[in-house]
Amino acid sequence: MNIILMEINQTNNSLEKQDINSQSNSAQTFVNNLIDKNIHKMNSHNQEAAIVMKTQGVEAAIEHMFIDQKTGTKLTYAEMRARYG
Repeated sequence: MNIILMEINQTNNSLEKQDINSQSNSAQTFVNNLIDKNIHKMNSHNQEAAIVMKTQGVEAAIEHMFIDQKTGTKLTYAEMRARYG
């Protein structure tokens, strides 16, 4: 009985991981499609950040948005919001 329960738990864990990966892939596909459909409407700063998000992920995009790309200095939250909305 214990062996069967262990196998059921392993199967459930595997299915949960697959479900999370599937959801993550669906979310990334949605974001990429949204970027593709709207990038031509963005200013240059937002276009660059969107490309970073699409190619490197959300965390890289956030990091990108808090750095002045010309000087390399960190932006304050207020400066970032003024630049990216």
